[in-house]
Amino acid sequence: MADMINETSKSKKTANKEKDIFDQLVVTAELACECGKILNNMFHNDLTNGREKANQLKEIENDADIRFHNIVEFLAKAFITPLDREDIMRIAYDMDEVIDSIEDISMRFYMLNMDEVKPEAAEFTALIEKMGIELVEVFKELHNFKKPKQLFEHIVSINTLEGLGDDIYRRAVRDLFMQGGDPIYVIKWREMFEAFETCCDSFENLVDMIRDIVMKNT
Repeated sequence: MADMINETSKSKKTANKEKDIFDQLVVTAELACECGKILNNMFHNDLTNGREKANQLKEIENDADIRFHNIVEFLAKAFITPLDREDIMRIAYDMDEVIDSIEDISMRFYMLNMDEVKPEAAEFTALIEKMGIELVEVFKELHNFKKPKQLFEHIVSINTLEGLGDDIYRRAVRDLFMQGGDPIYVIKWREMFEAFETCCDSFENLVDMIRDIVMKNT
């Protein structure tokens, strides 16, 4: 009887630890989503506080870094993990890349002393906010990776949004060079559009990796 109680207690502890790691990943995804919302608001409503917005995103990025290190610490101590340690590390690392890429857009906009928003830039930030919302849903479903139907649906949504981002990027860069004008202006906006595309790619890279990891474990 005592052995049964001990086994039950161990099972509960393992389940709680698994829940904890998935919860930490969800919170980190929510930070990425919040970054996307702040960025979109900045490009649609409030360019006057670019430095403030960049600092706000930097604070969130710092919070995400702390959570990344918490996940590393958890993996170092955990005897059993719901997914391979290496896979959880890859997920956490690529999530950090997503947040960094969003923060990089606002910082570049500030450093390049941009004072206007091209329509394609506003399209990009709206897209990034949508990708952030979908990313949260991916991570909410990750604990249920043995039954991944809904998880895969959200991954497909992000893939679709990233494809729209590719279309915006090609159109924006072509129009930029077709219009010509001040070379410095062209260079600045090309750099901005490249940052937007990199950000969208980081979302797709993350969820494609998650899909591969899930497939490996089902």
